[in-house]
Amino acid sequence: MQRSEQLAAGETEVGKLILPTPKTEHDYQLWLDLRTTGLGASEASAMLGMNPNCTPLTLWLQKRGLKPGPDETEEMWFGKVMEPVVDAWFRKETGLETYESGLWRSKLHDWMLATPDRGIIGRNALAEYKTTSVKQEHKWANGQTPDEAELQAQQQMAATGADMVYVVVFIRSSFELRFELRLIYRDQTVIDHIIRGGGDLWHKITNDIRPAISDEEEASDISLAWPVLEGEKKELDEEHRHLFKAYQTAKENEREAAKDAKTALNQLKEFLAGAELPTIDGTPVARLREITQKRPDTKWLARNYPNIHAKALRETSHQRFDILKIK
Repeated sequence: MQRSEQLAAGETEVGKLILPTPKTEHDYQLWLDLRTTGLGASEASAMLGMNPNCTPLTLWLQKRGLKPGPDETEEMWFGKVMEPVVDAWFRKETGLETYESGLWRSKLHDWMLATPDRGIIGRNALAEYKTTSVKQEHKWANGQTPDEAELQAQQQMAATGADMVYVVVFIRSSFELRFELRLIYRDQTVIDHIIRGGGDLWHKITNDIRPAISDEEEASDISLAWPVLEGEKKELDEEHRHLFKAYQTAKENEREAAKDAKTALNQLKEFLAGAELPTIDGTPVARLREITQKRPDTKWLARNYPNIHAKALRETSHQRFDILKIK
């Protein structure tokens, strides 16, 4: 049996189809449950710390059931709705025929999952369909492919044994609708990087070892991963004493800088007396603007519609680090 036939049959030397494309609500729920047993190809950029919307710590929390996965956005919904349209364009443009795939698991790395959108009849290849708005068009400019899509394709190939992935992006705006096609070939160097990073994160997930905190972490994620243990003390070693001193100094400088900035700004406003554009040698160097915002009056809502107010409340948490005054 040729490799393309193995891929279409749902089992290759390196991977196996464990769930066909979900057709019912029950199948979809099973697919969601199976995704918690590993790291999917769409999560490859997050597990490697290369996703601006999801850090390794966020992914760790989601896989351990401490944080729900992201809600379906309008963009995600639109992508699902448009998938048959993108598939029709791809088949018309390339002359290739496709078939639905499903959820694959690697035989070599049990944590590695992938859900390609389509397989290609007669080729050891896959197809992945993307939709994006014109605001994100720059990520696809000049024939480039975003890191998230590149890594997703490489993990799909690693999990299934495919040699290439056709990536189709549907870009929509108010003025035009267009498709672009990329062909991504198997890159073992990138795949090895995914295997190392994904294996390390999965080891931490299954052994309750938290990933390092990055500068992009949400405060609520840090609270979930390291909840405050009230009353517990921990002696700072030499390295962390130095960090504490650096933090203390930075906060003191921050307060002084904020105070100086406010004083300077107020004096500038007084001098400008409402003039919009302060200039230096005739060239505008800043702009003074009136900012008007409309915000819900929560006190009025609580007073007049307490039930709605209660339902609208969303509890969030973060940690505050207060430096104590030593007597």
